[in-house]
Amino acid sequence: MLVVSLSVVSRRRNIMKLFKTILLIWLIAAVSLVAKEKHHKPVLDKGEKRFKASKDFRLKDFNFTKKITYFDVVSYCLIPNDKETKLTPCEQSYDFVICRANPSSYKKLSKEQKRGLKFLKTAIAKKDYFWKAYNVPDISYTYTSLRFIDETSRVKAIETLKDLRDIIGKIDTPSEIYLWLNAKEKHYYAYSHKKVGKLHRIRFYKDDYTKCLDIEYFIYYDEKGNEVKRKKIISKPYLNPCPTGREIMP
Repeated sequence: MLVVSLSVVSRRRNIMKLFKTILLIWLIAAVSLVAKEKHHKPVLDKGEKRFKASKDFRLKDFNFTKKITYFDVVSYCLIPNDKETKLTPCEQSYDFVICRANPSSYKKLSKEQKRGLKFLKTAIAKKDYFWKAYNVPDISYTYTSLRFIDETSRVKAIETLKDLRDIIGKIDTPSEIYLWLNAKEKHYYAYSHKKVGKLHRIRFYKDDYTKCLDIEYFIYYDEKGNEVKRKKIISKPYLNPCPTGREIMP
């Protein structure tokens, strides 16, 4: 039985190596084509501002409902076993910091607080956890966690979307709506923000690589983060000719 299991694992690893090699070749080819592409740049309306990079978000950009002295949002890679009952760090795994209270705040934490943050990273990583993405090439998951330290100096982390909703409260800043969309809808195309009355109007800008199209659309959200309406703006071909073959892709 042990020999059979090892052979299965070996075949699986060989298949994954072949898949990664093919993917790498495709990516190299894609990069060479992307370098030649010319795109339409979104033209912002009066009062509309482009989102700053999430790594530049600071504690002052959020109106949390709790008094928080430190927070961060980090992503990390975990591999599940066959039954997804246990998760272990990926090979060469590291924390990707999406945002943090301020650049030097982590260094000021005590050793006990740092250990607490490290523990929470895997403690919240359960099968039904909401803020995760499946990585096809590696058969792994990217988990994202919001961890914080409150006024009692206790280290905590959100475990559900409701926890995030409770700690954000009324969504009234660009950073809050950006974080909410990242967690709830896995939106990575949010480009800019404008407050329209009590609604947040978000411009999404997407490069549809398969059809050589630049796509822009608006989605309006209320102060609870619920979608109210959406409006398509443009769907235009690249400014330069589409590489041969890609224009016929469905």
